Amino acid sequence: MLQRAQNSGDRVSLDEAHVAMTNTLYWLGDSEEALACLARGNLIGVTRDDARTGSQGIDLASLALTFEGLAAYQIGEFGQARRAMEMLILRAGEPGTHALAHAVNLQGAAWLACLFDDQARRGPLASELESVSIANGFAFYRGMGQIFRGAHLSAQGMNAEAEYEAREDAPRR
Repeated sequence: MLQRAQNSGDRVSLDEAHVAMTNTLYWLGDSEEALACLARGNLIGVTRDDARTGSQGIDLASLALTFEGLAAYQIGEFGQARRAMEMLILRAGEPGTHALAHAVNLQGAAWLACLFDDQARRGPLASELESVSIANGFAFYRGMGQIFRGAHLSAQGMNAEAEYEAREDAPRR
């Protein structure tokens, strides 16, 4: 995919290929190479107004920022990971953001807030992710919001509530 994108020279294809390769490297456990892949694709340090939309409408800049934060956290670059979380929070707060981009930003921010055990942000980000997902029919992101909200409740010692909220038939806000 990356070779084909490099041969085509198409910016969207290159961004998609770098994010796909970064995703694979991260999940294979090679966080250093995941960060290097983002750097080769000029996807490190995504800013608040960086708009990179893939061919299927996904916010590639937010995915890159999420994987930058996750990979940086894994190798102990906590300042870089925290900067990624802060940028995802800023991007999620942008008015008029496309709903799917909003969900992707919230997912990345909530995930990093969980890693940093940021109780002040983890719960609100998870709840907002779930609400945005319910409103827009994003089943996957709704599930992610439920997981993050459950983690938040469990961290507060509210295990029974976390288990209840995770049930499919539990009433939703």
